[in-house]
Amino acid sequence: MVIGGCGRVGLPLGIAMASRGLQVTLYDINAAAVAVVNEGRLPFDEDGAAEPLATAVKDGRLVASTDPASVASAEHLVVIVGTPVDEHLNPNIGAVPAAIERCAEYLRDGQLIVLRSTVHPGVTALTE
Repeated sequence: MVIGGCGRVGLPLGIAMASRGLQVTLYDINAAAVAVVNEGRLPFDEDGAAEPLATAVKDGRLVASTDPASVASAEHLVVIVGTPVDEHLNPNIGAVPAAIERCAEYLRDGQLIVLRSTVHPGVTALTE
């Protein structure tokens, strides 16, 4: 399973999945966060997550990567993208298509892709 992100939504989900025995790769463009996670440490405070993260990394059930090719081997992908807003609080609907485009060449038929994000209706139509 590949989960998009070492952030406040993706990392806890990845820890939960790895804690239940799944092999999880966290794909993120933030190299600093990826390095911290691969050390078995949290890049932010999250109550109760430090020990399960350290265990999952130590046991090899959770790894983080900046390589978009990491999505190629996954049967299931969970794409987690925040919805940035401008100074007028208008959503930047381009964030989701941009995230998909980063790894699109590595996607293959048969993969299940789940979008877990706070996006407005119609945003997923932009990725066709």
